[in-house]
Amino acid sequence: MMISVWLRDVKYAHPSQGSTLLMSVWLRDVKYAHPSQGSTMLISVWLRDVKYAHYSQGSTMLISVWLRDVKYAHRCQGSTMLISVWLRDVKYVQHSQVSTMLISVWLRDVKYAHPSQGSTMMMSVWLRDV
Repeated sequence: MMISVWLRDVKYAHPSQGSTLLMSVWLRDVKYAHPSQGSTMLISVWLRDVKYAHYSQGSTMLISVWLRDVKYAHRCQGSTMLISVWLRDVKYVQHSQVSTMLISVWLRDVKYAHPSQGSTMMMSVWLRDV
């Protein structure tokens, strides 16, 4: 499965541009392949240029900033880690006077498994309310 497939139903628009594009549109040209499919690219590379802001919190930070500290491992290093592992330690604090929630908190209950392990859930479901 490709991340583009997992994210295709994410209903997110970039407010600063009045965009109605879905994240799937932003990411549609990303050359993504799951490590099991022989990818040599890093998630940090795939996502670093995504122009994303959390409109409900008025954040101007980019996903590339949120994810820059993700504990990911390159396929050629023999990693068998799951995306859930890559994301769970993301150090993100919302730009909000009351919220100190981390993305790792939002995602900590995600029941994610590598497609080869029988996962049928889509990341779009997990992330739609982020």
